[in-house]
Amino acid sequence: MNKATFFLTACIAAGSFAAACGAPPSPQSPDQQQQQAGEAPPGAPSSSAAPGSTVAPPGSAVPGGPATVPAAPMKPMAASAMATDLQNLGLDLKNLPALEKMEPNKLRKVMRTFTKALGAKCSDCHNESDYAAMTPMKKITLHMWNDYVRGLSLDSGEALYCDSCHQGRMKFLDRHDKKALGAWMDENFVDKMKRRDGKEHKCATCHGEPFNEDILARWTK
Repeated sequence: MNKATFFLTACIAAGSFAAACGAPPSPQSPDQQQQQAGEAPPGAPSSSAAPGSTVAPPGSAVPGGPATVPAAPMKPMAASAMATDLQNLGLDLKNLPALEKMEPNKLRKVMRTFTKALGAKCSDCHNESDYAAMTPMKKITLHMWNDYVRGLSLDSGEALYCDSCHQGRMKFLDRHDKKALGAWMDENFVDKMKRRDGKEHKCATCHGEPFNEDILARWTK
């Protein structure tokens, strides 16, 4: 079973993920479950737009994702503030399992850390009419988790997690000035991180050789 198939299967039970013995007849999304309980879904937006967000220019949005880009200056990478959240789930930030090998109940709780780290809601990645369906954003999540969160670490030895880069915003890279973006990436993605496998960390770690600028589009195929 490949990663995408396993991940799709794991997303049905307990409201949005499949139990090991199969999905319930009429699964509800985590958002729907929490609305019935009188709670707001994790990461749900307030009545006003998030500060520092604007409509993206054509072609800048990730397929299947919100069409926003940050208007505020890009923030430097930071040590994760979510180590305790993951420890409470029995997970070690320095030795995280692959998403496709995680128990469905634990996987659901980990996804709540995604909504917190990215300021997102469940429907930003899931198809609201079919939470089990694979989407472009689910594919990106698999790569981000397995290639970055598990494959890289901060050179300082501090905790690296989704919030280290996103810091509450799904889209945090400003692509309007490629020169400034390249300098920011060199300073943060290259100089501040290293590969866990001990190999040399450079632009090709993420972009490959030959250099592929739009890796997110490649991941969604």
